[in-house]
Amino acid sequence: MKTISIKVKNETAEKIERLPENKRMQLSQMIDLWVSEPKPILQAMEELGEYAAKQGLTEEKLDDLLRDEKLPQQ
Repeated sequence: MKTISIKVKNETAEKIERLPENKRMQLSQMIDLWVSEPKPILQAMEELGEYAAKQGLTEEKLDDLLRDEKLPQQ
């Protein structure tokens, strides 16, 4: 595996830096998949949604995650 640099918003970079290692690996895998099989963003989002649902992500869990994200950082 090779490390590369990409430009993202400062806020995005800070969120990625705070992710646990397993979540960073998942993000890396999603990028690999997206780059290896280019497709329209809406199609990719649909597939990610289907994958998340298969992994047990419900609307309630997503709402909880998003609510937690909006809380001020300590």
